Amino acid sequence: MFIRPIVALVFAVSMFNVGLASADQRSESLSHIRIAQEKTTCPQVIHCGTKNGVVKEYPTRCAAEEDGATNIAPKTGPTCPAAQ
Repeated sequence: MFIRPIVALVFAVSMFNVGLASADQRSESLSHIRIAQEKTTCPQVIHCGTKNGVVKEYPTRCAAEEDGATNIAPKTGPTCPAAQ
């Protein structure tokens, strides 16, 4: 009479523990996966940078970094500060 509810309770608790273990294993196995298109956001702010001794304007800081520019800074005023 009391055995059925006890067996059902033990079964439910054991299934709950198995579910927790499975979730932990899944999260560990997926922790190394990254999205290939994942990039940092780069706001549209005009930046100045120096490349090969020439000051250039870039639409974003990311574009200047990808081009290999140095001395990258946001543009202030009508021209780049290094060119003034």
